[in-house]
Amino acid sequence: KTKSAFYNEGEWSKWILTTDAPREATPKPISPLDAFRAASLLCPAASDIWLGRLQAVTEADEQQIFAKFPAEWITEPSSQFALKMLCRNQNELMNIRKELP
Repeated sequence: KTKSAFYNEGEWSKWILTTDAPREATPKPISPLDAFRAASLLCPAASDIWLGRLQAVTEADEQQIFAKFPAEWITEPSSQFALKMLCRNQNELMNIRKELP
């Protein structure tokens, strides 16, 4: 899980889906997907624009980009792994569109 500059505190806390568990003493970073989800609730029109752009990116587009990397920069297994992660994250982001009001 990566760390985000957005924390589950202050103004953001009312937009982020939280559990009933008590809060920790220090703010817990939220995932990039949760940050996008929270931002989508604040500004659905902007979210829709970004998701529309993301939907236009095909797997073939991503493969063409990775094919341009020199072999000494990334191995084939690493390239395939990165492509699978991009695909997974794209699907996760597109699922957010279904959650929006």
